[in-house]
Amino acid sequence: MSGMLALPEGCIAAIISFTTPRDACQLACVSTTFKSAADSNVVWDRFLPPEYSSSSSSSSSTTWSALSKKELYFRTSHNLIHKGNLSFWFDLLSGKKCYMISARELYIEEVILIA
Repeated sequence: MSGMLALPEGCIAAIISFTTPRDACQLACVSTTFKSAADSNVVWDRFLPPEYSSSSSSSSSTTWSALSKKELYFRTSHNLIHKGNLSFWFDLLSGKKCYMISARELYIEEVILIA
């Protein structure tokens, strides 16, 4: 393992960025070097959808722009919206956006029975 730890932190971060968010969290437990690399914005910028990435984001909100990419990723995970009837999160394994609509939010306007 000392061979891998001899790599520069930026190189380790680049390697970790090709894994999954779950792998990045697990690799952060290996050593302090891996933790520092796994917590870097380089890694978490790859896990966020393009609209959250620093290259395409022109958000005027200083609250969100002050967060690290890792904090932004986890703050946008499993959020209840629309009076708690909708949920939005990033899948930890794939990094994809997921939406859940509760049964209360579904409405069938008219049912026509054909006999």
